[in-house]
Amino acid sequence: EKIRSAIPKHVPGVTPELSNQIQAFVITRLQSSLTDEMVDLFVEKVGGVFLFARLLGEYMKKLRKEHPNHVLSFKDAKALPSDLNSYYRLNFDRIFPKGTNEEFRVKGLEFMALVCAAFEPLQISFMKNLIGNESFDRVK
Repeated sequence: EKIRSAIPKHVPGVTPELSNQIQAFVITRLQSSLTDEMVDLFVEKVGGVFLFARLLGEYMKKLRKEHPNHVLSFKDAKALPSDLNSYYRLNFDRIFPKGTNEEFRVKGLEFMALVCAAFEPLQISFMKNLIGNESFDRVK
């Protein structure tokens, strides 16, 4: 709306059709500029780690599904984790928030370390026995 009202002030005698074309052009340029900046930001954050790129993509898809009317802003993009370690820390703190029993946090960290380091999928029964049913149900 601001663009539409500003055009006649800067282009005296403009026709409505030309005004609409100018508005469409300006909006397209503004959107592509933001898109370019966001792509540059994501490339910088990812730093060549394809796993992190995939995880960020999945995270953004999840956000879009949970909040379909929300448009990702540059501020939102800057707030995303800046590296893989930050991404894992964000999720770890979400599952095990500060103030959670320290023993439970340690068991959760052990659980995730085992899952990440395993050469093959671990049996659920093995993991339940290792960290206990209550802990397993909370982190699965």
